[in-house]
Amino acid sequence: MSRKHLFAIVVLLGAAAVAGLLALTRTGSVGAAATPASSTEITARTRTLDRLEASLERSLAEQPPAVATTKGAAAQSAPSRTVFVRAPQPAVRASGAHEDEHGEEHEDEGEHEGADD
Repeated sequence: MSRKHLFAIVVLLGAAAVAGLLALTRTGSVGAAATPASSTEITARTRTLDRLEASLERSLAEQPPAVATTKGAAAQSAPSRTVFVRAPQPAVRASGAHEDEHGEEHEDEGEHEGADD
């Protein structure tokens, strides 16, 4: 390997290392800059979520349960079934038997016409 190529590879590896260190330091500083929420903020958000949960439970309790009363509704809720039907297998012929171009069967005799050995 020539010195020019070796120098170019070393420079590219150094640039990649510098870019990696820069990305690592920026990623670390993003997590450190986040301020934790105060306990009053957490308490306020918890109360809001509790109120929302209570209202959802009330609205769910007011709704009648969904019951399938008709035969059609029960059939619609049942999962559909897929049935696979295989094509019939072709008939297997005795070994050595084959058809020529005209559909006539011939037995192999182990030798081919015109074969010069």
